[in-house]
Amino acid sequence: MAGCEKAETGPGGPVALEFAVFEGGYGLGWHERASRAYEQSHPGVRVSLWGSPRVSEKLRPRILRGNPPELALCDLPIWLLMQGEKLRPLDLSRPSYDQPGKTWGETFLPGVLDLTTYQGRCMAIPTEFGGWVIWFDRKLWREHGWQVPQTWADFERVCQNIKKAGIAPFAFQGKYPMYAISTFFGLVQRAGGLEAFAATQNLRECCARHSMGA
Repeated sequence: MAGCEKAETGPGGPVALEFAVFEGGYGLGWHERASRAYEQSHPGVRVSLWGSPRVSEKLRPRILRGNPPELALCDLPIWLLMQGEKLRPLDLSRPSYDQPGKTWGETFLPGVLDLTTYQGRCMAIPTEFGGWVIWFDRKLWREHGWQVPQTWADFERVCQNIKKAGIAPFAFQGKYPMYAISTFFGLVQRAGGLEAFAATQNLRECCARHSMGA
């Protein structure tokens, strides 16, 4: 979830916040409840909520025109928006909503906001937290004597050994490419930072210090 622009207030009127969200399997009910709760705790604010399965597609031209919503929940390339100064930083020093004595920033798990923090400023927050994992065939690994890597160097070595056995280290079914590209982009960002990720988006050659070994 990212904040795109500062909300505007009409003469003597309430602050208007437009909130655009991806409308998927969870529906909009939980966003509606959060919006109405926020209005109750902030009497001078009105939240205009709308959702669409194609919300990202609809937001792209608005960002280019310079009139995006104040808040957005979508799958736009957050790193490029941060580098392009299209987002406003979030104030994580404000008091926590439900944990007295803590700031908003202190309520997040360590490291969760690292990927959305640029030049010391947090530009977006996650709506959920989970694990992104890679599955492997334990029986196949036992047959070949491969050890589960504990470090990045171990990972590169085992990928080379898998290739020598005539097997691709990574396999993907190809039906939902967004999952594979998320893994790739995550590795690029971790190895080379935002600059490396931006290079891939601009179709420029990117030289990372480490390769995936695949």
